[in-house]
Amino acid sequence: MVGAIILAWEIAMSLQNSSHIRIQTLHWCRWGIVFLLLLASSCGQRRPDIDLGSLLVQSSDLLNSLTEGPVEVIEPHPEVLRYDQAIEQEIRTRDGNLAATVRVYLFRSPTDRDKAYNLFSLAESQEGVVPYSVSSIGDRTSARYINEGGFEVVFIRCQAVVVITVKNLAFEDEIVHYAQQLDYRLASAICP
Repeated sequence: MVGAIILAWEIAMSLQNSSHIRIQTLHWCRWGIVFLLLLASSCGQRRPDIDLGSLLVQSSDLLNSLTEGPVEVIEPHPEVLRYDQAIEQEIRTRDGNLAATVRVYLFRSPTDRDKAYNLFSLAESQEGVVPYSVSSIGDRTSARYINEGGFEVVFIRCQAVVVITVKNLAFEDEIVHYAQQLDYRLASAICP
């Protein structure tokens, strides 16, 4: 990008010395270079934070047996994952027991997003990776059974990686329904 801007500037300067080119053309060429410089300087800026908390569990997502739990910001660990922001929310039974956790990570870089997806989706239980079938969720989805009778769904939606860990298969239908709702909200909020 910087090389292209330098080349455009050199062309504009050489055109200035040419007697055939009108001043108006040179004027527009310079404004184009200024625009490219502004565009290049804004590319590295961090996008504003999205209110992930408002996208997580909503009252219509869960049936009567489950309710939303507390929301926490996941502190960055750049030595492991490089993400812009991340949040975690618990889903609890009506009597207060933990039923599931939902983590959403937002990434600026597709490479970092893919690394995180691979890290989360390739984790194994003591039994190895036992596939779990889930459809209609995310751009890419991995699901598997985990220890103690639960399952985990990991999916990518645009620049987000979502990890839903369910403690008990009794909540399977509700959580899969919730994952579809969350996926839809994420697509509306973060996809171009």
